[in-house]
Amino acid sequence: MNNRIKKIVPEAPSFYEAYLYLWSIWIEELNNWKYYGGWHAGQYHLTDYTDSSKDEEFRKDFATRKIIKFEILQYGTKNDMAYGERKMLAEADNGKGAKKSSNWYNKSNGGGVFANGYLTNDPLDKLWTDFEAGKFTRNLYKKAKLAFIIENGYLIQTRNELFDTPHLKTISDGFAEDADPNEWDDIHVLMDAMPVVDKDGKVIEVEYCEGSVMIVGGNHRARGCVISQQGYALNAVEIPHESWKDLSYHQLRTLSDRLNPFDPKPSKSIDTDSKAEWVIAECKEKNLYRKNEKLEKIIDYKHVSIINELKLIACPKVKQSEIFRKVQKLLENEKLQLANDNLIDLSKEGLEADKNLKDWYDKKVEALSDEYDIICKISGHKFSVETLIKTMRKNGWQKKICVLPYFHTKDFRDDGDWSKARAEFEEVIKHVFSKDIKVSIQTLPLTRAEARAEGYDH
Repeated sequence: MNNRIKKIVPEAPSFYEAYLYLWSIWIEELNNWKYYGGWHAGQYHLTDYTDSSKDEEFRKDFATRKIIKFEILQYGTKNDMAYGERKMLAEADNGKGAKKSSNWYNKSNGGGVFANGYLTNDPLDKLWTDFEAGKFTRNLYKKAKLAFIIENGYLIQTRNELFDTPHLKTISDGFAEDADPNEWDDIHVLMDAMPVVDKDGKVIEVEYCEGSVMIVGGNHRARGCVISQQGYALNAVEIPHESWKDLSYHQLRTLSDRLNPFDPKPSKSIDTDSKAEWVIAECKEKNLYRKNEKLEKIIDYKHVSIINELKLIACPKVKQSEIFRKVQKLLENEKLQLANDNLIDLSKEGLEADKNLKDWYDKKVEALSDEYDIICKISGHKFSVETLIKTMRKNGWQKKICVLPYFHTKDFRDDGDWSKARAEFEEVIKHVFSKDIKVSIQTLPLTRAEARAEGYDH
């Protein structure tokens, strides 16, 4: 058997919950491959598992065919591998799906308790495929039409702010230099669409309205054209009602994000605050949850489908980390508010935004200054001795120092990451600093309740 089967097994990470695999069997009389794919919980090197197929044809071919390949496609969590199986089988044979394809042994397109996140025939993916294939009509929209759309609020805006004033100024100035519509990126519009707003004037869904048009991508370009004296028109890609009618409002916002990826030119990219809110909404919409070490059901915001969507909008790794940190803060605040509490932000920006909190912090530093020569506040998420050394150099190399770590999330502070960072910090202090330099580490509070316990009264 070993001579018939070729195995392709990539190097595995130090730990993984499951793996995604694919069997390929060469059918001589058809001069073609036939496939069986799936995922398995457990570590490949610690099991004799081969597959879970009960298909008689697969069993026969597996036992008798001369050329067989086995390949591990991916390692990861159970959720991600189940998602990978679902995606692989649903998209098999150019979208026909493994269940209906004569080239696959699988009798289903996957599923099960861990397979949340992938939707077969997702109308958003169908729309996006048609968009990338250039199937939608492109027409010229003159300034007057753009002005009517904007002034009536017929647009989908995924950022927290309606528009970014400095960026808008840059765009309007750009029209002064070159107003040729063909020199500007297209805007994107939903045809026969009208916004539905709540009592606060916030768009909550989109409904059919014959002849009405909504901007789903290109808000800033359209505004820039309207306010610029030289602005004349922009080209618009028109998405027909038939293509968007089955999309939820959340999916339409996701579409808007795809049309306004990170670092575009000259589009205004998505801000991380609103994208963090999108991640939570996406998890709830697609039922993306997992169990933590305490067996609590929590949102799986690092699910592979979330990662894939962020890749689709060219989200850099550093922005991705920022988004996930903000997601964690939003989730923790949501949980804390059930107990009438919430997180505080002791970063420089956070103190500048909250006068009461800054007054409390300044009084705390003033009190500590009676005992210590140097007070050094450092983010626990970037807890480095280098930051301390810079502060010591700035303050004349004083020897009695109080370090105040602050945090953005309880998850980081309470679940091991902070303990590791602190241990590494203290190890460097022990082996590098002279013994006459005394460094005390006093963690700052993270929630209002914790701060109140230290005298904060707001």
